[in-house]
Amino acid sequence: MVSILHNRTVRDPEAASGPGAGKLSLRRWGTCAHRPLGALLLAGLVGVLACGGDGGTDVAPAPARLVRVSSASDSVTVGALLDPPLGVRVVGSLGDPVEGVPVRFALVTGPGSVQTGLAVSDTRGVAEAAFQSDRRLGQSLVRVDIPSASQVAPLEFDVHTLAAGQVDLTAASGDGQSAETGTQLALPFAVTAATPSGTPVGGARVVWEVADGPAGARLTADTTFADPQGRSENLLTLAPDAGDYTIRSFAGGGVETDTVTFTARGVASLEAAARVDSVGPLPLQPGGDATLYGDGFGTDASVVEVRVEGAPAQILTVEPERIRFQVPSFTDRCLPARSVGVRALLRDQPTNGRLVPVESSGTSLDLARGQAEALSGADALGCLQIPAADSSREYVVVAGDADRTAQGMTPLRLILRAGSDTAGTAAAAAVRIRAAESRLPGTGLDDYSRTLRIQAAAREELARRRISGGGLTSPTRAAASVSPSAAVAPSRGDTMSFHFAVQQDLTVSCDATQDPVRTVVRAVAEHVALAVDVDAPAGGFDEATLQGLADEFDQVIYPTDRSYFGDPADLDGNGRVLLVLTPRVNALTPRGSTAIVGGFFLPIDLVDSGDAAGSGVQGPDGQTCPASNEGELLYLPVPDPQGVYSDAQRVDQVLRPDRNAMAHELQHLISTEQRLVLGGGDFGSVEEVWLGEGLSHIAEEVVGLGEMSLGQGQDLGWDGIVNDPARLRLFNTFELDNFARLFFFMAQPGQAPVLSTTDPGGVRSLQMRGFAWALLRWVADHRTGTSSEEAFFRDLARGGPDLSRGIANIEQATGESWDDLLSGFTLSLAADDDRAPPSTDARYQFPSWNLPDIFQGLHDNPSSGGRFPLAYPLAITSLQFESAAVDFDTRASTAAYFRLRSSTGGPPLALQLASQSGGAPPTSTSPHVLVLRVQ
Repeated sequence: MVSILHNRTVRDPEAASGPGAGKLSLRRWGTCAHRPLGALLLAGLVGVLACGGDGGTDVAPAPARLVRVSSASDSVTVGALLDPPLGVRVVGSLGDPVEGVPVRFALVTGPGSVQTGLAVSDTRGVAEAAFQSDRRLGQSLVRVDIPSASQVAPLEFDVHTLAAGQVDLTAASGDGQSAETGTQLALPFAVTAATPSGTPVGGARVVWEVADGPAGARLTADTTFADPQGRSENLLTLAPDAGDYTIRSFAGGGVETDTVTFTARGVASLEAAARVDSVGPLPLQPGGDATLYGDGFGTDASVVEVRVEGAPAQILTVEPERIRFQVPSFTDRCLPARSVGVRALLRDQPTNGRLVPVESSGTSLDLARGQAEALSGADALGCLQIPAADSSREYVVVAGDADRTAQGMTPLRLILRAGSDTAGTAAAAAVRIRAAESRLPGTGLDDYSRTLRIQAAAREELARRRISGGGLTSPTRAAASVSPSAAVAPSRGDTMSFHFAVQQDLTVSCDATQDPVRTVVRAVAEHVALAVDVDAPAGGFDEATLQGLADEFDQVIYPTDRSYFGDPADLDGNGRVLLVLTPRVNALTPRGSTAIVGGFFLPIDLVDSGDAAGSGVQGPDGQTCPASNEGELLYLPVPDPQGVYSDAQRVDQVLRPDRNAMAHELQHLISTEQRLVLGGGDFGSVEEVWLGEGLSHIAEEVVGLGEMSLGQGQDLGWDGIVNDPARLRLFNTFELDNFARLFFFMAQPGQAPVLSTTDPGGVRSLQMRGFAWALLRWVADHRTGTSSEEAFFRDLARGGPDLSRGIANIEQATGESWDDLLSGFTLSLAADDDRAPPSTDARYQFPSWNLPDIFQGLHDNPSSGGRFPLAYPLAITSLQFESAAVDFDTRASTAAYFRLRSSTGGPPLALQLASQSGGAPPTSTSPHVLVLRVQ
């Protein structure tokens, strides 16, 4: 079923000019231009969902009911994903599966989260959602319904979150203290956390509560975290009334644990041999000198202690009436400006205490509206301080890992500490660990969607398998060899034969020379010839359509890609790129599969075939590839209305993807020849997957903008597109897919494999591509120097003088560090246009596109079919000005987004990025923290 967006202005289809005017196709979410890194492997298109769709009148059966495909009750351990995922099947009145129906999965009660709010039913009618447990135990209720079909009864699922292990807590110190009312105890309560075998549990969550005692007592925090040695501490400030206290602590995070109990007593006055009268100068400065005034201190420094916020201070001098000491630096606890307890101990006997103010330590973030601060490396791990204010405030905080090589996930923790203590009651003792929002729409995560697992498997075949037969093996540097043969330019009506090296199992064979594709040239222009397979099914492209494709390629796509990415090499000397339209591309997609194989470019067509007149480059160790066509070829599918070779594909379902693929695949061809043929590189010098795909998505964008007579840097919004039917059709063809991919990336920004060295397939592939396109667009919009945008991208496509790849390529082209570029781009996703004050630095904007306006328009369009279910897809976790902590995982060069809000004013707040296991993150990470004040 094809989902259509209708022009908000042109309501009457008859008023639109031309077929399909006023419609915004959303069927083609995947790319029709995919090329894995392996330079000799199939550089193919594998659409993540169905490719094609320019409208149409297909009518799918109406959904009649939901049927369970997963258990009605299941269990999962804390912090894990439910496997198998929650799943339902949408069926019609006759029990037949209904494809393309948006199904809503909603968490009604209980811990955890549903990672996919909306899932679209696949060809089997199945829609799935991944349930992510958090660190709380309990039962969760998930309701599933169809928003567009209220007559369909919903289903409910129970998920039970179970303990993941055991943590033993032991009281270490602090029990049985007494102090005068209204003051802070001299020593913190301390526990140690260990496994049953005695191994310290660094980073363990310890929950504290005042179980009994006078009202008004306050703990420093209701949740603390064990250091790498397993030690965790908390301080109690006593209530104004005298009485006895019971304080309990236990391990949080959904583990089996015992409970440790401490006692304390508040008295009206404390009998002691020494007395404290005052402390100064105030406020105390972390790491600075201060003096405690009183009497009875003696002169023996060896028996005197001073405690500030429970931490030992360095004694400088001791006299009977004063003690000079150095205030602790508090680098281990990142204190905001607040009141702390100060008390002396003489031979372990405490004096009376005082509550006095202490200044914050670390980096002050006293930001005006629209002002931002970017910190990286050691600065990002320091203590960050937001001062108190009288009015409400709001900040966007972005925290992540700018590492360029790490694989897997980096576990991080953002710790917040407010300038006031917690009430410490049992009600407040719930662990305040919030998992970052996950609002990924569509068919769900590929790790947990059976449909997308199939798609990913097909794509990985392209990326992992070697070429069979007597072909090429490992990449080594190959000398450039450009010797164009004296080929004759093809003319309309010529017959041409080509090797087709792609096998049905998606391997590429250099021995595939026995069954060539026989074609007839049916359209020619100055830089292109369209050769159509003689076996193409009836009902395909007519002559006018084919010539239209040739003219569009020749007049727009070729000059644009050439201007942006460089000249092709013209290995075969015929002066043209050959577009081979063959049903063999269609046949690579199994019937009924949602993994569509479409247009592609094969790098092996640049290799010497071994013929005496061969013009291709040498393979590693001088090897040849007999199936090479030794020229510039792009392979495209053909219409197959009757489904002769695979599932039926109408002309309109193939035409638009083919147009997009021409721009995309030509970039791959040009950049590969710029490096491999003209640049003298080897197959290992071909661009990394993520950046190569980003460049090809830029090719789609700039071709579309050129055809729309629009340029870059114009902050293009929704009305400028949707109110012009011609622009809307071009937006559908060249721009829509990029925004769909970016939508998926922004919906789960910290989870995307943005630097993947092979195409990850499924939704992950869309996320990678959305990131790469948006990053390159932002970088190009903010490039420095006098070079044109075209020159900038030509440099990137070639890799500069050293044929650089990946991040190194971007750094050489921009002259900026990856950390700085990533910081600016990452924050711009949260600050573009009206999402930040007008005074915000222009670096945190997208000059070419008004992202909030575009996404709002896509979301509001009445016929969107739920494909853009969020008005702005960026996942942001909301936090208050409070003592809390949030754990999150990020992949290399990704980040998590947080929104900090205070209502009417608020206390000072300290922020610190740490590891989930306690202490600083691993040395392999490159942490960065960005803070923008938006209100």
